[in-house]
Amino acid sequence: MKDLFALLIAVLSWIAVPVLLLAAYNHWVLEPKRPRSPEGVAEPAPVYIRAANFLVPFVIVAAVYYIGVSVVFGWIKEISQPLSWFALPVGLWCAIDSWWLAPRRKLAHGAEVKDPPLVRAAYTVLPVLIIAVVVRMITAEKLDFSVVLLALSCSPGWPGRSITSYFASSATRKRPNPAPSTMRAAFFRWRSSYSSCAPSSSSRSASRPIR
Repeated sequence: MKDLFALLIAVLSWIAVPVLLLAAYNHWVLEPKRPRSPEGVAEPAPVYIRAANFLVPFVIVAAVYYIGVSVVFGWIKEISQPLSWFALPVGLWCAIDSWWLAPRRKLAHGAEVKDPPLVRAAYTVLPVLIIAVVVRMITAEKLDFSVVLLALSCSPGWPGRSITSYFASSATRKRPNPAPSTMRAAFFRWRSSYSSCAPSSSSRSASRPIR
């Protein structure tokens, strides 16, 4: 049983790089170009891409286990130190864009205008930089635990966009709510059909037996 588990871990760790590259290429290159229905729902991805997306968490866990948790955590500690220096300028840039520049773009070009590529890259990198800051604070020799709690509580919601809001907005784009006019039209159609099927007050009084 242990040999089978070791073989499974080895196979998953070997295919980790191509699986991650395929999933990233699909997310940033293929999915935006995929045809969409009038409701905004993208066509299903090919089977191999769906299989790669399914295997992403498994290959990550297998690769970490295969290399060694302590070794990977040591790499994360080394990488977090230079990345943490970029967290403040990138965070300020994203905050200024989210609070001032993005509303001006939407007022000038409409609500459906896309962010510039550099801004999208900054929003994509910002969660990684915040995680680097948190890791550096956790592994510091002199640790102020209250500062760590403050960073953990503020990082998901600052600035105005986060990972959860990104996925929520993508789910909203894939499953758009009906337009208000469509909802009103459906309501009035239901109301007219109900009133035509329901008996009127005169017919109810006529059918009522006279005592």
